[in-house]
Parts: sequence; C-alpha cells; structure tokens
Amino acid sequence: MVGIASNAAPRLERRIKNQMIASSLSIFCSLDQVKGKAKDVAGKIQEKGGRLVGSSAEQAKGLKKQVEGKAQAQIGNLKEDVKDVSKP
Repeated sequence: MVGIASNAAPRLERRIKNQMIASSLSIFCSLDQVKGKAKDVAGKIQEKGGRLVGSSAEQAKGLKKQVEGKAQAQIGNLKEDVKDVSKP
C-alpha cells in the first residue's frame, strides 16, 4: 500500500498542476486562438518569402495558410463567446 500511495501522490500533484495551468491559460485565450494566430503569422511570412523569390506558388500557399489561421482564430473566439455566455 505504501508503494501505491507514494506513486499516486506525485501523479495527482502533476495532474492538479496541469489543470491549474490549463484553466489559467483559458482565462486569456483558447488554444484555437493561439494556433490560429500562429498559422496566420506563418502564412504572412510564407507569402512575403514567396514575393521575395518571385514564387507565386509560395505566395498562394502563404495566403491559404493565412485564411486557415484566421478561420481557426475565429473558431477560438466563438468558443470563448459560448463559454462566456454559459457561465452562471
């Protein structure tokens, strides 16, 4: 029994810490918002790089990535709005 309890305590502590971190991050923004913004920025960089080297294919890929990022960020915004509305 002592072995089980000693193993369970650190796991429980890590689990609680991870939940606290996740809940504190969700106060500021959702993961979709962060990932969407990152994809948008990456798309802008890819588009500018395509312009510099004269590659219309890279420009198009960058624009596509920007649209995907903006859409993902909007999904995150909607999730946040739903969470805010559903709070008691």
